[in-house]
Amino acid sequence: MCTPPIAFLICALWHIGSVNGYIGPRQDPLSAASAQSATVTPIFSFNKISEPTTCKPAVIPWSYSPITASDVFELTLFITNDGVAQPAPPLATTSGTFTLNPRAMQRRDVTTQQINSDPIDPLVRAFTWSAVNVTAGWYELTATLSLPGFLKKSLAFYIENGTDISCLTPTRTSPFSSIPSKAASSHSATSTASVSPSTGVPTVTPGPSNVNRGILVGGIIGGLAVLCGAIAAYLYRMRLRRRRNILLLYTPVPPVLLRPSAPPPMRSKGATAVVVTPKVQPPAVPATTAAPNVPLPAAVETPEVLHPDQQHRLNVEERLRYLEEQLASVTQPPAYN
Repeated sequence: MCTPPIAFLICALWHIGSVNGYIGPRQDPLSAASAQSATVTPIFSFNKISEPTTCKPAVIPWSYSPITASDVFELTLFITNDGVAQPAPPLATTSGTFTLNPRAMQRRDVTTQQINSDPIDPLVRAFTWSAVNVTAGWYELTATLSLPGFLKKSLAFYIENGTDISCLTPTRTSPFSSIPSKAASSHSATSTASVSPSTGVPTVTPGPSNVNRGILVGGIIGGLAVLCGAIAAYLYRMRLRRRRNILLLYTPVPPVLLRPSAPPPMRSKGATAVVVTPKVQPPAVPATTAAPNVPLPAAVETPEVLHPDQQHRLNVEERLRYLEEQLASVTQPPAYN
């Protein structure tokens, strides 16, 4: 915290200097020079490409100026029709040049592949493509150097079909290659291209990996659905069982009292009068003398307190036992004299 008078003066000077730009970080001239030198890249541009023909050699020229004579970089060439407009093929004239055919746009299958198999020295400034193994259409060339972020494209040019299409395999895997660029689109290498010998236009069909992926995803989703259904059914069944147990446990059972009825009068065999069997009274038990006052044990003095649920169960059991005794006494046949 600034306190007057010296600290206040220092704070005021610092504030004035920061507002006017006199106080602040300054850029190191050495770091600025190194940053400028790091952004310097070689000069590269494609020259005009002659009209190539399928399955014939083609020369790809370019202009190149290195940063220094000692720079050694590797050049890689790609050809693609991804994002390239596909108008009708140009018309040939007597002078050998081509003019654009003003017909409607034509759709082509996307093709992206690497031209050279070995690295190219950019100082040679030309590359001979031994056989143009792509079908007729409009394409662009892309050049990359062994430098981060270096990518140059050519103007669109047309490749025409020739009489020889032997380099176009009838059924082959599309040689798609990814161009090292942030704007380059990715392509799948599982599709197959079928080239027609008459037209030279390939027909791309989905590979088996797409079908297998769909079957796998469908099986996983179906299995998860069956598993979720089984879990839901189990939980619903457990909930019903628990609810039924709770209802049986807490539903009060009304007491059922049955009075023992006298047995019906029985007739003796061959007699006309009704003989009533008198009810036999149990012998009287002599009264016992009163026992002296003896203190009860501690277990008797403190009876066990039962839970309401346990007490309810005991009451139900006692009622059932009583009903069984009454039913047994009623169904027991009387004794004959």
